[in-house]
Amino acid sequence: MCAKREDNLWNKSQVCSFSNSPNYIVIEPCLSYGGSQLFYASDKPIGDSSVAKNMNIWMVEREDENWGEPILLDSTINTSQGEYYP
Repeated sequence: MCAKREDNLWNKSQVCSFSNSPNYIVIEPCLSYGGSQLFYASDKPIGDSSVAKNMNIWMVEREDENWGEPILLDSTINTSQGEYYP
């Protein structure tokens, strides 16, 4: 869920653009210190695959008031096992 703060009040939360599919889960969000990147774990399928195999760590970058496209972190972070906690 995503929400924006306007005039010291939080607006109604909405499903984040990068997590709006019922076909995979998004868990364990972790915001970077500066707030410009959000890391999370997901079983989102990779590439052309329609089947999720493992949990992996993904990242989205803030673009003005919205979040960009999800980026799968490389093998330095993601292994053939499952990664659950950014």
